[in-house]
Amino acid sequence: MVTAYIIIFLSNILTLFSRKRNLVLVVISFAFFILIMGWSLSDPDWVGYYYLYNFTANGPILPEFGYQFLEKIFLSLGFDFPQFRIAIAFITYYLMYKGISFFIKKGPLSLFISSYALFSLFYDSIQLRNTLGISIIIIGLRYLFEEGKFDILKFIFTVLVATTFHTTMIFYLAFLIVKFKKTNLVQFCIILFTFLTTIIIVMNGTKIPYLEVIFGSLRESKYTGYLDKSMRWGFIFPLALQMINILFAKFLMTVNFSDINSIDNEGRKSQLLLNYKLNVSGILFIPIFTVNLNFYRLARNLLTINLIFSQLSLNHSVKQKERIKIILFTFIYVFVWVFYGFIFGNEFETVVRPLLENNGFFP
Repeated sequence: MVTAYIIIFLSNILTLFSRKRNLVLVVISFAFFILIMGWSLSDPDWVGYYYLYNFTANGPILPEFGYQFLEKIFLSLGFDFPQFRIAIAFITYYLMYKGISFFIKKGPLSLFISSYALFSLFYDSIQLRNTLGISIIIIGLRYLFEEGKFDILKFIFTVLVATTFHTTMIFYLAFLIVKFKKTNLVQFCIILFTFLTTIIIVMNGTKIPYLEVIFGSLRESKYTGYLDKSMRWGFIFPLALQMINILFAKFLMTVNFSDINSIDNEGRKSQLLLNYKLNVSGILFIPIFTVNLNFYRLARNLLTINLIFSQLSLNHSVKQKERIKIILFTFIYVFVWVFYGFIFGNEFETVVRPLLENNGFFP
């Protein structure tokens, strides 16, 4: 598995400057992502998902009933947990690919694949519900970038569907802020609201007033577990990572598209501006970072979205120096996350190694 990972990673690195999609390489790369997730045998969340599948799927309806419904379907078809996991991997990465294709069209995907494989792939491969949820969100992003009559309602519906797979997806309703026209005023309101809310939470012992009562009414220890740990200053790290998300999105807005069709040029810049607004809206996640570091996945999911727009920028950048700059800054951006997760967080041994060394497809 390690050898296959290196080959696929280097193959995508070698095609970074290609202006045409290598469809065979894209298919092989996404198939490999499916292998990593679907055939995992010993990642940190494996036992938890095994328990959910075998002991709670046919129990009382849970708030994440979308995921529970999939479990029921595959149980009725006679799938055991490893087979169910493979099916979930296919569904998840198919949805992710479809969502990416709306923005990238038929352009190259080598930058996205190689940068995604460095970090996000490993966490996404063990957090099945989160990855399925964010893949649905990526599908729904198109409704924020279009001006249809019912696009806002369509996006809200998409978020609600994603929430049935992982409850934290509900926070992505914050993305609706991108539909507001007065950018500076909106940014000011976001920052002010976040600052005041964070102060209140910290003064309340890093607990959100009344939210524990609401989650407690669900009678699910998993949700109250999000709130039962008192944080001190650990939230500074996901806060810093979210600021880096914003800075990277701001950097993408500086890409020069001046040599392409002016209409396309304005269209790309408009998309990058909206992506920047998505990242700014992520400031609203900061108050819940103070409660539990599990919520940092909200910022990590924005990393995946930013990598899509990094690929978009590369595909439509004409000057070679500009393309080199995009590639360089993208990998620097990802390596910041790598440092936090694998080095500072010391999770390489618990996250990466099991996925690469204990896989059912490559025994």
